[in-house]
Amino acid sequence: MLKLPVTKADSLHKEEAEDKVFSYFLASATAEVESIFRDGIKRLNNPLLNQVDISLYHDSLYNELDSWDDKSKLTIIEDCRKWSGNDAFLQLNDLKPPLFENFAEKVAALDTIFELEGYTEEVEMPGLITATNSPMLKGNQVRWDFQPMNVIVRDFEMYVESRVINYWAFILAGIVMLLFLILIIIKAFRK
Repeated sequence: MLKLPVTKADSLHKEEAEDKVFSYFLASATAEVESIFRDGIKRLNNPLLNQVDISLYHDSLYNELDSWDDKSKLTIIEDCRKWSGNDAFLQLNDLKPPLFENFAEKVAALDTIFELEGYTEEVEMPGLITATNSPMLKGNQVRWDFQPMNVIVRDFEMYVESRVINYWAFILAGIVMLLFLILIIIKAFRK
């Protein structure tokens, strides 16, 4: 199970892991923006843009995405026009559906996940707990401390199993066995 940061070293490791995840997402977003540009240039089929190699602006795109926040408008098309000096980039704004519509939705969803607060899930099970991946087990209660970053890095699974003793089944089985034993004893004395 995930260990909560307790010491300064634990906190540093957590921050380092979060930085690596953010860098990975930033690199992925840059690659996706380049792919979107290639697709838009192909759809536009403008001779002034057909020869443009968007990968030349990889570092600039990376830095632009790194400094972009969801409160400001995404100005990547305008930025590419500035970097290249090619006004034909502005024609990408006229494409329908808008070139970066799906990308902006994905970024908004990721921002929502990054901004989520952690929460605690507590479950009280009937009977004796037989299996769980919970870091906290107290009697028949389990608890998970959930952090949004857990979902981004890997699936977050919470499970718990319990077993309830069925006393009526024990009593009924005991009565049946007692009757069976009495029946065998009676048969034995009749012979």
